[in-house]
Amino acid sequence: MIGHRVFLLNWLALAALLLAPSTRRSQQDDALHATLAKRPAWLFHQRSCPADAFGTQPDLALDSDVDCKADQATCLLQCQVGDAFSCYWLAVELQREDPRKRRTDDYNALFHRACELGTPSGCTNRAAAMMDDGPASARCVTRSFEIACKAHDPWGCSMYALELYRGEGTARDLSAAKAALADSCLNGDIDPACRAAKRLRLEIEHGPIESH
Repeated sequence: MIGHRVFLLNWLALAALLLAPSTRRSQQDDALHATLAKRPAWLFHQRSCPADAFGTQPDLALDSDVDCKADQATCLLQCQVGDAFSCYWLAVELQREDPRKRRTDDYNALFHRACELGTPSGCTNRAAAMMDDGPASARCVTRSFEIACKAHDPWGCSMYALELYRGEGTARDLSAAKAALADSCLNGDIDPACRAAKRLRLEIEHGPIESH
C-alpha cells in the first residue's frame, strides 16, 4: 500500500506541475482583463488622430524580451511605463485572441499608445480599425497611413497607396500611389504587406484584377 501511495503522490505532484503553467496563464489573463476593464486613464484617454499622436509620448526604448503571448500582464506593465513594443505586441496578441471582435477597444487603445510612443505600425493598425468609421474619419485615416509610411512601415505604405489609388480621404493620385509602394517590401517578398503591394501595383498599372 505504501508503494501505491507514493506512486499516487508522485503522479499528483507531476499533474500539478503540468497544470500549473496553464493555471497561471489563466490567472494572468483574468488579472489583465480586470485591469483593462477599469479603463485606466494612461491608456483610455481622449485620443487624437493617430497621425497627430505619432511620437508625442517619450518612448523609454526598453526593448524588453518579454514574450507578450506568454506573459501579457508584464507586457501591459511595460507598456504603461513607456515601452512601445510591449504595447504593440500585446495589442497584436489580444487581437489574435479575439476573432469575434469583442475586445476591440482594448487592443485599439494599445495600438494607439504604441503610435504615441513612436511605433509606426501602431499608427497603421489603429488607423486601419478606423476605416469603417465613415467619411468623418477618412482624412485622419489617410494621414495616419501617410505618417506611418514616411516612417518606413511596410503596411502603412501599402495602405496609404491604396487610399491614394481609391481617392479616399485624399485626391486620387496613381503616380503617388505607386511611389508610396516603394517601402512596402522592406521585410521581404513573403511579407503580406509586400504581397498586397504587388497586387495593388498590378492593378494600378493594368486595371482591376479579376479573381477566379
